[in-house]
Amino acid sequence: MIDRRQFLAAATGTLLSAFVATSLRQAALAASAANDTTKRLDALFDVFMDERFAKNPELVTVLGLDKGKYAWAKSRLTQNSLERAREFKLENASRLKRLRAFGRGQLSGADLANYDTVEFQMDTIARTEPFDFGDLGRPYVVSQLTGAYQSVPTFLDRQHHIGDKDDADAYLSRLRGFAVVLDQETERLRHDAGLKVVPPDFLIDRTLEQMHSLRSVPPADSILSTSLARRKLRADAVHEAGVSRLPQGAAFYRVALRNSTTTEMSAEEVHELGLDQVKALSAEMEALLRSQGKTSGTVGERAQELAKDPQSLFPNTEAGRQQILDYCNGLIKALQPHLPQYFRVLPKASLEIRRVPAYTEAGAPGGYYQIPALDGSRPGAFYINLRDTSEWPRWKLPTLVYHESEPGHHFQLALVLELPSLPLIRKAGAMFSANTEGWALYAEQLCDEMGLYAHDPLGRLGLLQSLLFRAARCVVDTGLHDKGWSRERAIDYMVETTGEKRSATTTEVERYCTWPGQATSYKVGHTRWLKLRADAQRRLGTKFDIRDFHDVGLTAAPMPLAVLEQVYDEWLKGRGV
Repeated sequence: MIDRRQFLAAATGTLLSAFVATSLRQAALAASAANDTTKRLDALFDVFMDERFAKNPELVTVLGLDKGKYAWAKSRLTQNSLERAREFKLENASRLKRLRAFGRGQLSGADLANYDTVEFQMDTIARTEPFDFGDLGRPYVVSQLTGAYQSVPTFLDRQHHIGDKDDADAYLSRLRGFAVVLDQETERLRHDAGLKVVPPDFLIDRTLEQMHSLRSVPPADSILSTSLARRKLRADAVHEAGVSRLPQGAAFYRVALRNSTTTEMSAEEVHELGLDQVKALSAEMEALLRSQGKTSGTVGERAQELAKDPQSLFPNTEAGRQQILDYCNGLIKALQPHLPQYFRVLPKASLEIRRVPAYTEAGAPGGYYQIPALDGSRPGAFYINLRDTSEWPRWKLPTLVYHESEPGHHFQLALVLELPSLPLIRKAGAMFSANTEGWALYAEQLCDEMGLYAHDPLGRLGLLQSLLFRAARCVVDTGLHDKGWSRERAIDYMVETTGEKRSATTTEVERYCTWPGQATSYKVGHTRWLKLRADAQRRLGTKFDIRDFHDVGLTAAPMPLAVLEQVYDEWLKGRGV
């Protein structure tokens, strides 16, 4: 006789085993399908990158890939003819069509984030198709910040590696190609001028100044200067600073603002964000200045007074410039013991602090970061502009260093290149200024939270002034390009609000005229990073660990802010909150 309980137990066990086996088979099939989807998406990204590399040999060198399969790239420069600019838009349209045909609905996790990031970049480029001038959000092909005349010499000097005769021959080949690219840009200058797209007179003057510095001959004798003069650009230029005066100028600025902020914020919303934060930060600076006995004058005037204090200044000599470099290196060394409390994942690439080349420093920003090579053959580099050491009183340097190097740009952008699972199209894709500059500004504030200014009140004043400066940028950029502000009004507002030196502020405002929208990305991005952290703290409560928050954001790699929000939301849901 069969025991009924044994029979039921056996039957139940058989059914359970069958259910488990079926579930495992389904899970295996799902995992296999997901893995296949990832492979197909990555393969499509690789095709896109090969297409980009084929037309952008300078990018190949920047990434340190100009060897083996891509050895051909080392002897060539990226072309910039009118035909090539139009061809690029057609290529982008083709890639966007193929990406969308792949289908977003089947994706999740990292694949979805990668898809959305690449799609945003291509869609933003597609939105520039109606504008038959400029370059992807920058209205002027040649200016103090754009054009082969200023980018190619630095590229050849700092990024073209020369280790043997073949490398030297490739360098000479690129040098010969330099003239071709200059002719191509001259063609585009003529074309854009025919559309009434001419830089303001002050930008042309700054451009000619840099050309003069580069060639070390009188401007009238320089082929680059005489080329511009023959086109009569200076004679036809107006002084109006914003892009609203250009054909479809308002539409152009909307696209530029979206590209820089990776949001749908309107110019008015960005303007108001800037005004609100200028007010709050000015009040905080007021309190700090009073605590230091500085009570007379506006916040800006008192900051200017402190910036002129001889005790804070380095000599405006080569020896003084070296002292600044040494001081900045010392700041990085002092930062190291604090990092384990805030980060687990750090880049392996080393960092160097260098001077901005003298021939571009007149129009270059105060500092910028250059990514390392993919293969580690070239370190990351923070370039500081030392044209005038009085622009860098000692108390302003810490926040600049933290922004451009560690834990700012170097931590984020060098790490990206070292992530083995990240597709190359993400490593070499758009940096998404709102994400990367927002992170770097967040990194400035993080150093305050680490206690690095606990015994340096003037250093903390430098931090507050930096945050104030980025808030004022939102006001000024939208003022120039949406509200009809003049260059002079923008400079006056920045000087009065932030206390920055007029010479440095003039360079900054002229940068905004050349690159509309980009200056707003810092504060928009900074605000969003803080919001993401506050949301994670609220949802995780006592389980919140700032190291986890940082590692998730940094290993996600630069992406539009909306996609970054999705990554954090998915991470938090995975933590059960």
